[in-house]
Amino acid sequence: MAMASSSSSSYFIIIIIMGFWAISGLDASSSSSSAHQNNVQFNFDSFLLTDVAYFNFTQYSNIQFTALQVTYDTGSRDVAILNASGQITYTTPLRLWDQKYNYTASFNTSFLINMGPTQDGGKNITGGGMAFILSSLPAHDVPNSYGAGLGLIDPSNHSSPTNASRFVAIEFDTFYDPGIDPYNANHVGIDVDTVKSVVTQDLDAYNITLNQNLVNMGTNTCVWIDYDGHAKAFDIYLANQVSDSPVTKPEVPVISQYQLELNEILPDTVHLGFSASTGTIKETHCVLQWKFNSTAFPKEINKPLIIGLSVGLSIALILIASMVMLCIIKQRKAQSELLKHIRDLNYGPRRFSYRVLKKATSRFSEKNKLGEGGFGAVYRGRLASINTDIAVKRLSSKSAQGEREFKAEIRSMGRMRHKNLVQLLGWSYENCNSKLLLVYEYMPNGSLDRWLPAGGSTDPHSFSWERRFNVLRGVAAGLLYLHEEWEMVVIHRDLKPSNVMLDADFNAKLGDFGLAELIRNSNHNHNRNPDGDEESTRTFSIAGTPGYIAPECFEAGLVTKESDVYSFGSMAMEVVTGTKLSAQNLHWLWKIKEEGGNILNSEFAEEKGISWSSHGSSDREQVEMVLEMSLACCHPDPSCRPTVRQIVHALSSSANADGNPKFAITVTSELMDRYNRVSASSSYPEKFWDPNTTTTSAAIATAMDSTMSAPSRTGR
Repeated sequence: MAMASSSSSSYFIIIIIMGFWAISGLDASSSSSSAHQNNVQFNFDSFLLTDVAYFNFTQYSNIQFTALQVTYDTGSRDVAILNASGQITYTTPLRLWDQKYNYTASFNTSFLINMGPTQDGGKNITGGGMAFILSSLPAHDVPNSYGAGLGLIDPSNHSSPTNASRFVAIEFDTFYDPGIDPYNANHVGIDVDTVKSVVTQDLDAYNITLNQNLVNMGTNTCVWIDYDGHAKAFDIYLANQVSDSPVTKPEVPVISQYQLELNEILPDTVHLGFSASTGTIKETHCVLQWKFNSTAFPKEINKPLIIGLSVGLSIALILIASMVMLCIIKQRKAQSELLKHIRDLNYGPRRFSYRVLKKATSRFSEKNKLGEGGFGAVYRGRLASINTDIAVKRLSSKSAQGEREFKAEIRSMGRMRHKNLVQLLGWSYENCNSKLLLVYEYMPNGSLDRWLPAGGSTDPHSFSWERRFNVLRGVAAGLLYLHEEWEMVVIHRDLKPSNVMLDADFNAKLGDFGLAELIRNSNHNHNRNPDGDEESTRTFSIAGTPGYIAPECFEAGLVTKESDVYSFGSMAMEVVTGTKLSAQNLHWLWKIKEEGGNILNSEFAEEKGISWSSHGSSDREQVEMVLEMSLACCHPDPSCRPTVRQIVHALSSSANADGNPKFAITVTSELMDRYNRVSASSSYPEKFWDPNTTTTSAAIATAMDSTMSAPSRTGR
């Protein structure tokens, strides 16, 4: 696998080098072809005299009164030039099409125009018109193009001379010329090299007027022209501006999707602008605003670069495919190693597909997250196929123990059946190191710690003494099953409130067996050995949670049933008092019992706010019994602690009927000094406990022998 890893690294380096080479080539190509990108963009909200540099003008056109005057405006409505024409074009040409790439540019333009009549013999009559043009030449004077010629052609010929420019024009006609115009004097049309339109549209049908002859100030008209270079089609929209407010583009064009292949009519580079004309009737032609935008052409890519990229990408694809195959082989080998023992099981939890669990948890969404521990997060889900809520533990890929916990839970917890153990329903393993999933029955009331003050609960009445007592009975029953009733002795090693789950009726169930130790017992006699050697094992590391670890685990590295009893006592004390166990509290309570005192009447109870009535209990003796039992469970000498069976008997209803049992709690000065030394030297420091480095027992899969090498006193 080291060779595979080295090869993968080499592949990545090669791909990165090829990527830089390709990018460099593209940059060079971009620089060489930047001159060919001729997309045109501009936006004039008005026109100033300083803007003349952006335009080409003919004799009778200029910028005046903050507008483009396509035909000269003298400023007097009684003085105007008759039989005149003009053109104005933008100085930068537009690259319209390219035969090599079979590409025609798309563009859109919008402008605000004003056409108004001037007096002639006391009459207000419209005359002439104007056009938006795409021309092969910049602005130039066309002889005899006044009147019907619109500044583009000599109307007597109805077409342009052979040496004149080629053009496509969108005309806005205000004068009816028989033989040329099919409609009245108020229409729009598209002209190709002639003023006889290829398509026209009467604007009266849209209530649009280009020039009202009774309005001296003329008429403002907004125009939008869109050309689709791919579809080779025009859309033309018009609307009158009746106030100074902006005009919204209409939804319906006056000319829609008119097909016109500009690349077959015009040269590849054209000039854009306006043309207009007057005849014997005087008229002004102004452009008040103008906006234009065209698409850019594709970048030129030279052939050597295309060949180089093709070869490089082919090599990269081959290398990537090889890498993927190596990863798949490695993954399947690891998966096979992990699952070979699990597949041999003839009973136990079922296997789920990752896809099903991902769907059940809404893609492991944060809103479904129930909590997170040292080995990974837990999510709520729902299996629609069986209409059941589930809890899915997603083992962390960052945890070195994730795979080991996965195997331990399946091969142990998956085979155990007890009403006070969380039921493992199934598992999923489809992608090593990232998709290790365990599926449990869902516990609606969560873990025990959330109902205790240390876990954030602020309402003591929400978790009554009756419920607390029932929880302790359930935990003890589950622990008895692990220690004495299953086929092997199971040492949980991590008993604490957060690992006790509560169902809808607040029944307790033990969970999280990731740190558990299994000890083979050849004669199936699970009774306690007075010497403490029969059902114990040694560990090279300290596992569990600070505050719940027995002192002998630190002192001698022992893992025994008695160490689980210590954890149970610590947890029971927390359930009763609402505070976590500490060495100081233990010494205080031991001293009270040594002096023959009563805990509920002591200063300890007063300081901690503990009384039998505060729990809502009518049985004072029951509260005292649990406190004494907890102290006995936390005795510094493991041999002085009660067995789990004794604990279950003490918590049973039958025992209470006959009188609560008494626990002998004798702590000598020597034992207290010993406990002080252990707690002072360890004090449950973080160095003894790291959920990402704690070594769990390989006996989960192999039923390890009960003897191991001497322990390490430092935990690592």
